[in-house]
Amino acid sequence: MSVPADILFSIFDLLADDRPTQQAGCLTAKVLTSHCQRHLFRSPSFNFMVDVGPDAQDTVPVSNALACFAQALESNPCLGSYVLSFGTIVGGYTQSSEDQTKYRQGNIDVTALLRQTFSKLGNLESIHLQAGISHATPLIQVVRFEELIEIPFPNLRSLRLVGPGVSIPDPLYSRHFSWPATLQTLVIDDCAQKRPPEGKSVAGSVKTRCFTYVDSGRMPFTPKSLLDSVDPQSIHHFHFSSNKEPDRLRALEILSKSSPNLTSFTYAVPERSAGGIHTRRNRFFHKDNTHIFASLIGLETFGFQVEASDFLFNAAHPERTDYRTLPRFMASTFCSTALSAIPNITTLEIKIIQMYSVDVTTEFVDYFIDIDDYLARGPFPRLNKVRLVFNVRKSWLEKEEITTSEMRESFQLWANAAFVESKEKRGLEAEVEVNDHEGLYARYG
Repeated sequence: MSVPADILFSIFDLLADDRPTQQAGCLTAKVLTSHCQRHLFRSPSFNFMVDVGPDAQDTVPVSNALACFAQALESNPCLGSYVLSFGTIVGGYTQSSEDQTKYRQGNIDVTALLRQTFSKLGNLESIHLQAGISHATPLIQVVRFEELIEIPFPNLRSLRLVGPGVSIPDPLYSRHFSWPATLQTLVIDDCAQKRPPEGKSVAGSVKTRCFTYVDSGRMPFTPKSLLDSVDPQSIHHFHFSSNKEPDRLRALEILSKSSPNLTSFTYAVPERSAGGIHTRRNRFFHKDNTHIFASLIGLETFGFQVEASDFLFNAAHPERTDYRTLPRFMASTFCSTALSAIPNITTLEIKIIQMYSVDVTTEFVDYFIDIDDYLARGPFPRLNKVRLVFNVRKSWLEKEEITTSEMRESFQLWANAAFVESKEKRGLEAEVEVNDHEGLYARYG
């Protein structure tokens, strides 16, 4: 007795993430082919290396899988309508150790292949493009988004552009084009800025609810950045991380114009920022900016994020009076007049990522106690929670033969002891979260 098609469809829907089953379904019955293809082609992703050396040829095959996918879309366009999410991670290698100044940008055209692919994906909702985030990778832009933005993305909600191998339109030359109007999440992480091709200018205003901007200082200074182009009134969640003083001033400008829609703001210290690189002459939370933070009437959550290795790099620089270690910078931030001026904040969050030992909590417990003492005095009148997020490396969990749940219990005991005054005097809860997220997800989800 044959099974009705609708029941078969329901079964395969339950097994949507089981690729072998979906592939078998495509071959088993004609009635299942298109239904299974919807699951198989829903979220394609590609991870490959390209030769960016001086001896690379003009026709380097960038990825057999991506090229085959592009060809499949050409021969069967309906497959493109199934794609909702698309991701590509490009790494670079060289066959020669010659000077990087000899590298040619014309020897690889990943962008052309992506343009060919995106033109067939009319229902695309999410794009993740990542290239060259390794410190050993040459800063050559193999993914040039300024040449892709002209493609219409009518349903695009999430756009993540990551790494110096990805270039974005330089706002200094932006004039006539609008970013996707449906955009809800925009991540710009250490991308290069390039002047758009002649006759292909892009527009100023970028509207998005969730905006993540990261610049660790590896890219050269530019007169303008995407921070100048984003519409502050559109932002509800802002994650900011930069070692450049001009970017900090731009971020303060965004904050000053974001009320009342902004509900959460995370200030993240870029990785490899220990030893005074980040704290020297950092006036982001200076009392002169108190009026900006006081205007954030809709802000309910403030987060401070730092990488564990930077936090632990507690080098002393007695000859520099403007130097503050990151633990001290963290404590001074939470105890600052500027931050305390936020009128309706309910949650303060401290997030330490890529932890590999308990040293962060044992060696620097005094700084957490300083924050607790300050909170016990009554700032932030609507505050009811201090959230401590510990992102731990999987290797540490394996070494200690412990689960995240068990580690959370240990950290909760520590947090209860560190934040005892604010709990006794104000009833504040110290909430602990432990996760083992990796890579970019550990940094900003």
